[in-house]
Amino acid sequence: MARHAQPIQIDAVVLQQYVDALGSIGWQAEGGIIRPVYSAAWVQARGQVAEWMRAAGLEVQGDAVGNLFGRLRGRDVSRTILTGSHLDTVPLGGKFDGALGILAGLVALRGLLEQAGQPRRSLEVAALCEEEGSRFPAHYWGTRGMLGTIRADELERLRDDQGVTISEAMRGADLAPQRYRAAAR
Repeated sequence: MARHAQPIQIDAVVLQQYVDALGSIGWQAEGGIIRPVYSAAWVQARGQVAEWMRAAGLEVQGDAVGNLFGRLRGRDVSRTILTGSHLDTVPLGGKFDGALGILAGLVALRGLLEQAGQPRRSLEVAALCEEEGSRFPAHYWGTRGMLGTIRADELERLRDDQGVTISEAMRGADLAPQRYRAAAR
């Protein structure tokens, strides 16, 4: 006989608290958020999301290009279901830009763990980096890191508006750019 599962309840209050707290990191007085990849605001936001992931009971791991993953290990670890979005924002982006995809996934995994226990398949929420190319002309940088499609020459060739290379910015965020290939999954 098939077991009838109860719907998982999502804590909308916690989700709103997360959105508001993350939205305050990089907030500008004139309105909007500036949280470019590898900036101090991005590092702070990434740290906050990692803290929330741990508090939700997830295994937390970062990769070589700066992506962050919260994993709810399943009984069958042969496959993983992944959701998420990006932490960086476009200039003066809103508090939902990228963040909602991460935080909704985080709150969903938290609810699943609390209400249903260990899932059959492993589930992960990802906080990706530089998906929109808002600091560097490097669209989908985090995703390309996961896919192993970043080219070595990009580390020194890609520069932001101030002339900072992506490898310099990575070092400023305590990441080792020479390890970029280790991000491949």
